[in-house]
Amino acid sequence: MIEMAVDNETFKASLLKNFGLKRVYNFYGMVEQVGTVFLENSQGYLHCPNFSDIIIRNPVDFSVQDNGKEGLIQVLSILPKSYPGFSLLTEDIGICMGEDNAENGWKGKYFKILGRAKKAELRGCSDTFANKNNVS
Repeated sequence: MIEMAVDNETFKASLLKNFGLKRVYNFYGMVEQVGTVFLENSQGYLHCPNFSDIIIRNPVDFSVQDNGKEGLIQVLSILPKSYPGFSLLTEDIGICMGEDNAENGWKGKYFKILGRAKKAELRGCSDTFANKNNVS
């Protein structure tokens, strides 16, 4: 499906052209971290809510990357209590753009997703169909 992928702006422009949708509410989140949803701001960056955080990690040694440097996304949340989901190292690649200085005035860390790590296992809610037995 990689060859069919489009960037965020192309996707939104297509929705406007084909359906007249002027506003898209984009977010990043996962079932494994209940209640943690990172909302997109008007500049196209994702923001950490008050009860969660992200850390961008170097994919070689897992050290913390400085703002502006890409790496693996680690998501943190205080919400999970019934399972060890408070800290998850994802196979997503992202960049932390800054903290408490977004143009729209939102406080906290803000970041963008660049995609999945190369050779990441298919999983999640999208891009997961694999027809191993050639059965429809």
